[in-house]
Amino acid sequence: MGVTLKGLSICFVAVYLSQVVHGTNLSFKWFRTSDTLNHPFIGEDRRDSVSQIFRKDYSLTPEDKQNVERHISSIPQLVSSGRKMLTSTSENVELTEGKKELMWEDWNYLRNELHKCFGLTKFSIWIFHERRFSFELSKLKQLHEFMDKYFPMLKSQASISEQDYEEIKKKSKKYIGALLSLLCYMRPDFQYISPDSRFLYLQRIVFETVHYFYKHNLIDTTNLGSLFNEFHTMGDISRYIFQSYKFIQQGNNKLLPLSSKNVLNYWHYFPFMDMLEGLGEEYKEKFSTEHIKIGFAHNISPIHKQNKEIRDQIIFFQLTLLDKDYVMKNLRGGNHQLYYKDVYEELQDDALEEAIQMFTNFHTTREPEKYHVELEHLFQIIENQKDYQRARFSRLPGPGNGFEEKFDLMSSGGQIRANIERMQIYIHNNFKKFEWPFPFSYSQRNIEVSKKNIEEIRILAKHLKMLESEYLENKKPISPDEPLYIYSQHKIITDKINDIKEDIINSTKYYEKYLSSSLKISPAYWLETVTNWFKEKVN
Repeated sequence: MGVTLKGLSICFVAVYLSQVVHGTNLSFKWFRTSDTLNHPFIGEDRRDSVSQIFRKDYSLTPEDKQNVERHISSIPQLVSSGRKMLTSTSENVELTEGKKELMWEDWNYLRNELHKCFGLTKFSIWIFHERRFSFELSKLKQLHEFMDKYFPMLKSQASISEQDYEEIKKKSKKYIGALLSLLCYMRPDFQYISPDSRFLYLQRIVFETVHYFYKHNLIDTTNLGSLFNEFHTMGDISRYIFQSYKFIQQGNNKLLPLSSKNVLNYWHYFPFMDMLEGLGEEYKEKFSTEHIKIGFAHNISPIHKQNKEIRDQIIFFQLTLLDKDYVMKNLRGGNHQLYYKDVYEELQDDALEEAIQMFTNFHTTREPEKYHVELEHLFQIIENQKDYQRARFSRLPGPGNGFEEKFDLMSSGGQIRANIERMQIYIHNNFKKFEWPFPFSYSQRNIEVSKKNIEEIRILAKHLKMLESEYLENKKPISPDEPLYIYSQHKIITDKINDIKEDIINSTKYYEKYLSSSLKISPAYWLETVTNWFKEKVN
């Protein structure tokens, strides 16, 4: 005898209510897995789960590798071939209709990003803190409104004459100066060990607004460079990037920051960095110098235990080699007023030679593995001098004791970390938890996002597997007891890979749980479950 759907439903409700009235529970498998509805993540191919991918005995087929490489090549943040110029640096670009449309779209994006900031204001017992944020937000809003008013191309996609375009270029310097002045005002917000993420978000919009002028050739590189010098903007850019990097890393442990070379060559997360490409080597050097200073200043804060002797030596190298004004000021006040320039150059040569010697012999330090951050800072100072002070570097006698080999190990290790950390940041930025926690909300959009994210996470897991395999195949076999081991950064790289594996697994579990839970409240699931329950009872 057949049973109708309506009859099944009525019978189920009646049985359920009778059980509730009598204070008993249904012996019902509420959370069992459906026999016919495949799991959205695992599906039929169980060996593709991320846990399986990370097993040592798992290997990718040539087709797998090709598919992974094709997907990764479509993600600028993960491409290993270095930064590409996203914008033109030509200062006389024809104002085509396509360019006008792009200018309007970019400006509309900036306005929308600024609008989001107004949802970040909140009540806090730190009234002064909130007042600063509100004031800075209102100042940026005011500058955007002025630009809306005086730059007609920003209001719509309407045509604009070449004459108007040239007038706008003349006004641009004034507005960029106002934006850079706002960055100066924001500096106290970044003196804390962990600045409020809202200030990072707001400052990013300021940088992107400045970049807008550069991208669309509304200011030439000469004027932009002079403004950067006037407002000491390279320090602001370096500080923002370091704090953003720290925010991604989470926690108060001593950071091992990437070298400025890797930041410039590999990071696509800060599009405004293209300005340095247009401004040239002088500004790359300034960025490198400021980046090293800020990173070291963070890591000598009182919350970090340090070897005082190593710390004081690195401070001396940093001041002598990277802070010319400080040293020249002290020399002018001493007995070298007539020859301070020659004395300063001699001091720098001696300091660089001492830094190289300290770096080369760092493995002889007691428990050197505790001071890998200090070793990284020492390496970055030497790398800065090697890249930007070639004459000074060439004057030194050839460093012995395996300096070149140790330096190359540190350099290649930093590039490997950059490749790995780019993936970590990409995961952090693109695989976030949903705003409304389940089981209260299972929107179709979130279900589709979960499916898409799970598929991409599986690809990223394979990409990480490929990076790890390539690293293990190419790395030089060095025992932990050997002097070269600390320079290889093997433990740091391995720990970083394991951290990202954990991030990937946790993200997968989150979206897998969301899909599984959403499936259990779907009509198809409940119809199947009720039908199977009655079949069990009848049989």
